Amino acid sequence: YLGGLLGAYELSGERALLERARELGDRLLVAFESPTGVPYSIVNLRTGVARNPHWNGGLSVLAEVGTCQLEFTALSAHTG
Repeated sequence: YLGGLLGAYELSGERALLERARELGDRLLVAFESPTGVPYSIVNLRTGVARNPHWNGGLSVLAEVGTCQLEFTALSAHTG
């Protein structure tokens, strides 16, 4: 969802979308509180609990890690 909000902001310039992206990004930061610093794939936004999926043995998925880096880099570029 973060990438979608950022893309919509980039296309429209609507500041409310950027604000929502920032709020979501702040709530997703818990994903980086892993022992390795590699972000967890799943974050419960209600409880703030982050984990990796069980279907892959609790490991991080490389594609998700790369996407997360791109999205947070874009968020940082827009918000400073």
